[in-house]
Amino acid sequence: MENGRRAFLARSFVAGLAFLPLLGCGASTEAASTPTRHERVAVIGASASAGFGLEAEADREVTLAEVLKACAPDALGEVLDASDLSLFLKPKERLARKIDEVVEFAPDLVVGVDAMFWFAYGPIADGERVERLREGLGMLDDLLARTGATLLLGDVPDVRDASPFMMPPGYRPSDAALAQLQQELHAYCDAHEDVVLVPLAEFTERVRRGESVTLFGTTVPPRPITAWQQNDRLHPTLEGTVAIALIALQQLERTAPLRDAVRSDPVAIAAELRAAR
Repeated sequence: MENGRRAFLARSFVAGLAFLPLLGCGASTEAASTPTRHERVAVIGASASAGFGLEAEADREVTLAEVLKACAPDALGEVLDASDLSLFLKPKERLARKIDEVVEFAPDLVVGVDAMFWFAYGPIADGERVERLREGLGMLDDLLARTGATLLLGDVPDVRDASPFMMPPGYRPSDAALAQLQQELHAYCDAHEDVVLVPLAEFTERVRRGESVTLFGTTVPPRPITAWQQNDRLHPTLEGTVAIALIALQQLERTAPLRDAVRSDPVAIAAELRAAR
């Protein structure tokens, strides 16, 4: 069983590398010559976007919305936090309410790195997961139609070895189901010019394999997994949250030049966020 799981993870990692040239998805990979500033940015998603557990590190609440602003203060204007710590309870109902909130805000950029997580994971049968994910993606279609925004959409990382308190066995998709869910997300992204895929699965595998991470030209040497993930092996640490924000912005860079306006050291940015009490 363990050998089979390792083989699956290896195949998933290689598949992720194969997708790298396409991470801009339907959008053009030719960046415009004029730096882009996004004046109204909204963050939707679940507990990772809501900063679960980060209060213990920073002695205050920290959300992905704040982290994004800290990473790119000159590239991002007003940033709305429309994440939901309890999205896992009723993903469809709670996301629908957050979408209405985001539409009222009228953003030009929406960041949803974990918006679809609980449409893939959760207490449902494997045979129902793809259909529920498609329902969630349909809700994102509605968001895009109502705002005309660009969407940064995260794929589904393999965190099935997370603490059973956070991720009971019945919440975890099988190998086959997880692979199919990833295919659905990539296909959705490929079919939408205004959606950019954020490769969370690849990042998760890299840090769990003890590899370095390069963000906007800054390479962070290999670090213990606890530097990037909390002890529950589900939620990112503050450094991990900064890295996720930078990965999202790095994908946006493929279509809208941001490099000169983005700070790229996740360790330094996290330290500043801890000090900002």
